[in-house]
Amino acid sequence: MRSQVQPSPGGLESPRLAQVRRKPDRARYDSAAVHEVLDATPFCHVGTVRDGRPVVLPMVHARLGHTLVLHGSPAAGLFRDTRRGSPVCVTATLLDGLVLARSARNHSVNYRSATVHGHAAAVTETDEAVAAMRALIEHLTPGRWAQLRPLTSDDIRETGLWRVTIEEADRPGVRPRLAAAGAGRPGSARAAGRSARGRWARAASRC
Repeated sequence: MRSQVQPSPGGLESPRLAQVRRKPDRARYDSAAVHEVLDATPFCHVGTVRDGRPVVLPMVHARLGHTLVLHGSPAAGLFRDTRRGSPVCVTATLLDGLVLARSARNHSVNYRSATVHGHAAAVTETDEAVAAMRALIEHLTPGRWAQLRPLTSDDIRETGLWRVTIEEADRPGVRPRLAAAGAGRPGSARAAGRSARGRWARAASRC
């Protein structure tokens, strides 16, 4: 009989959908761990179900508290899927480095990822849309929002914005569902993202 996953510190729960079963010691279910990965990755991958088949596409995201904001075209297929009631699975991954070995089977990857399960709802209120757009711009290009002209009604109408409440997640690898997981090296998520390429080069030169 499987044991029930208990709520973890930080306000998030780790129900069975988000539970990491392989190497569970590497998974974390606290808000801070999941938020760190989401905040450090420039984009995510969003999965839905369309006509009984899974569909996964890259999408720009940002976080507003315990809400994940997704950006795209109002006509995007993924948004049509969510309007039909499809659940979503959002995954963001940080590649920290490559682990090289003498044998092929011992090669590995150091990474951290966050996986969020839930349902997406359209952002329709003007104030909420402006806040979402600001979060997206600042997530990708900090400080850029202050340099932009004000949003117009056309800007808002022609932009698809959806929100997913971060309730069920993990972080394994070290990764989230809201779980965050990671087998990564020490240091902040943002620092890891900036310096990953240099680590790969150093790892390759030692072999």
